[in-house]
Amino acid sequence: MKRIVICYDGTWNAVTNPETVTNVVRVGQAVRKVSARDGTPQVVYYNAGVGSGGPIDRLLGGVFGVGLRNNVKRGLAFLALNWQPESEDTGPADEIYIFGFSRGAYSARALAGVIGAIGGIPKQQYFDRLEEIWDYYRLDPEARKARREAIREYIHVSISEEAGARKVPLIKCLGVWDTVGSYGIPEGLGLGALARKITSWTRGFHDNRIGAHIEVGLHAMAIDERRRAFPPTAWIIEKGRSAERRDVEQVWFAGTHSNIGGGYERSGLADLALIWMIARVSDLTGLDFDQDYVAEHFWPCAACSLYHSDRGWLVTSLRPFLRQVLKGSELVTVAPGGERRKVEVETLNEKVHWSVTERYGRLAIVDGSRNRVYSPSNLPKDLPRDVEFDLPALERRIAPKTRREAELIELCRKSGRNPRVKDCALFCKLPQAPASGGVAALQRALSAAARRARRLERLRRIWQVGPG
Repeated sequence: MKRIVICYDGTWNAVTNPETVTNVVRVGQAVRKVSARDGTPQVVYYNAGVGSGGPIDRLLGGVFGVGLRNNVKRGLAFLALNWQPESEDTGPADEIYIFGFSRGAYSARALAGVIGAIGGIPKQQYFDRLEEIWDYYRLDPEARKARREAIREYIHVSISEEAGARKVPLIKCLGVWDTVGSYGIPEGLGLGALARKITSWTRGFHDNRIGAHIEVGLHAMAIDERRRAFPPTAWIIEKGRSAERRDVEQVWFAGTHSNIGGGYERSGLADLALIWMIARVSDLTGLDFDQDYVAEHFWPCAACSLYHSDRGWLVTSLRPFLRQVLKGSELVTVAPGGERRKVEVETLNEKVHWSVTERYGRLAIVDGSRNRVYSPSNLPKDLPRDVEFDLPALERRIAPKTRREAELIELCRKSGRNPRVKDCALFCKLPQAPASGGVAALQRALSAAARRARRLERLRRIWQVGPG
């Protein structure tokens, strides 16, 4: 048995600058090649984001999502060529882990959707049938029935009625950062309805529910993303049934899209979402991460810079957009078996991360250089402050800090070899105060470095952090 990890990067994201890679790259880097826990081999597959090539590819992939289908098929091909089913010789079936950010999160969820639709992993000898398998996935569930027998021939295992309820789900974990609805024409162009039609027709993505073939589902979402072209796509469930999927967690974090999935050089907020993901995967599955790598390369900090991603987006500035956090239930139309009916649904196991309560109402860094009080209008006004371990049992809206998270954060703080500390508002080394007296001292006191030092000193007093 081995563990296979599929990593899908976000729109326009690829491994070009080590200082600005996303959480998808970094989670792949943190996976041990062989588990120190149980000696199991762990294999990572990485796929660059759509639009990460030349200028034409950036336009077609970034704006219209061209290439996404092929990315899903590449992941499926990798599984077909490498996944080993359960056998007497090799033991249990290989475990599958899928991670993604932005449209890479769409790719991750679409790959999981294909596996759920066909009921298994394609056999190696049917590696050339992936286009047919993709077309089958795009069909309405009712329309699939006529082709189900033909598809079964191509796969190793089935979770259909023939196999009954499987005790071991096909996908061990699906972990995504800020899945967005920007898949076809950006909604900000006022063509949202047309975009949804084109998306459904050309891509066939309809996985806003998480299937029973996925054991653990983790979704980190951005509270502060304002672009209309980036609406969140959370997993939903019929109201009152969330308890059936306690192994699915959807958690809101402070920050905009890339503050959650990574891509900024100052990555304190993204590292919080990354540490949370690694901690939960470690607690809920057998995937093993290199803690030394985490300690030397991650620096989570709730006070670090939030970047306004909507700058330059004219439509967003004219029509402000707020994501709905802890919004409750809503009515949607479903058509099982062709019969349309209204169903009340809610976001599945939706919570706010403890670090949001730490930042809420305090001065924090914005756009790399400014101090602003963090008080987003889309958060409940009665949200608790500074929640960590002592969370009251009745407060179900907050995801408290887990023991594993606390341990990983402490490892990062104690590491003497972590270069990211230099960009942290609370822990970077402050410039020395100028010597008293003289024109030169006055000039130094008025310099940009001195002003920054005073700003950070004020911030540290509010956050109760000692001098740097």
